[in-house]
Amino acid sequence: LPNPQERKYRVNFTARYSFPSDTSLKGFFVGGNYGWRSKSALGFFTRPAQPEEVFKGGFAGIGAGSFDVPDFSQPIEGTTLTTIDAFCGYRRKFHRGKLEWSAQVNIRNLLDDREFIPQRAFGYQSNGVNEFRYTNYTIPDPRRFIFTNTISF
Repeated sequence: LPNPQERKYRVNFTARYSFPSDTSLKGFFVGGNYGWRSKSALGFFTRPAQPEEVFKGGFAGIGAGSFDVPDFSQPIEGTTLTTIDAFCGYRRKFHRGKLEWSAQVNIRNLLDDREFIPQRAFGYQSNGVNEFRYTNYTIPDPRRFIFTNTISF
């Protein structure tokens, strides 16, 4: 039984390039991050209730077939998620190599993707055809610039 909103697979790649020390760009570095998440189950389509699901323990509740129940064999899947981030910075030693100063700028959501991310869906049958509507969304954070200034010893 798929757990709603749980993504089974995830992949992250991070790369960084530091410029050689024999160039005018000594101490500078650039890099990026790529993240991918698999589809998640947002809900389930429905099916008519069966008599054995309704008449339990000698109690005759609502008649079978008169209402729908979730069909756990038919999940409603969301979309995959992809994130792209970037960073650049500068690092150098000073005070006879005892201290190191670094400055870095991170850019989250580099492409400024603002498409709503569906989180839940409601499945139903319309004229015998499975249909669904999204009911909850997550609004992604806009592009962000994060500056970090560090002294290490």
